[in-house]
Amino acid sequence: ARLNVHVRDCTVLFYLEDGTISVSERRQDNSGYVQGQLIKRMRVPKPNLQEDSNFDTSRDVPEVADIEYYQPLDFEMGAELNLFGRMITLVDCDLNTKSYHASVIDRPV
Repeated sequence: ARLNVHVRDCTVLFYLEDGTISVSERRQDNSGYVQGQLIKRMRVPKPNLQEDSNFDTSRDVPEVADIEYYQPLDFEMGAELNLFGRMITLVDCDLNTKSYHASVIDRPV
């Protein structure tokens, strides 16, 4: 089987004030792909419930308290994020993010 993997240069923004995430891609002429805003600013749940083999999406509805959302600790270099079925691998960040992780979270990126 052949896998369709597309490497795309995206910008992932995590907003500390409300825990929301947005993902956008720079537009490139004649690329053949939909570009621009890939995920609008919103809280993104982690996909843990979908990976549970006992969880039936047709019958089981998760309680709001059971939903776990992405947090700043989830954003490390090399981390793979599953954002609504799109796999995003973090490969770089800006200097402000590096200093935030080093000082506030006490873990270098």
